[in-house]
Amino acid sequence: MPGRALSQTGGHGDFRSRTVEADQCACCVAGTQFSVIADGVPEVQKAAHQELRRGATQIKIMASGGVASPADPVWNLQYSDDEIRAAVWEARSWRTYVMAHAYTPEAMARCVRLGVRSIEHGNLLDQETAALMAREALFWCQPW
Repeated sequence: MPGRALSQTGGHGDFRSRTVEADQCACCVAGTQFSVIADGVPEVQKAAHQELRRGATQIKIMASGGVASPADPVWNLQYSDDEIRAAVWEARSWRTYVMAHAYTPEAMARCVRLGVRSIEHGNLLDQETAALMAREALFWCQPW
């Protein structure tokens, strides 16, 4: 069962328009069924716990910008190393893994280094990053 993706404020899963206040209640914000905003290690841990509690079989994070959200360019790196490590630790404690939305080679290679097991999209994958992912036996999911 898929859970909601974890996103930082202003990240790929933050579908609020630029004019919406950050503290607006979640019931009034489009996209809250798709993602949960979690900033900082404690919030990432709590969001991972919550999604796993609700039945998620893995944790998805937004590790780069995208093309479908209003505030983040595709090249933008998202989540700190510590935040990604926290999501990976929480997933492993449930005997599962983290998948990451990542478009650029920089974002993908960073995820590999931090213990992510699956790259979602990876549209801008280059040969060097593909070789790194192959060495680490990562999954690459390209929805076509």
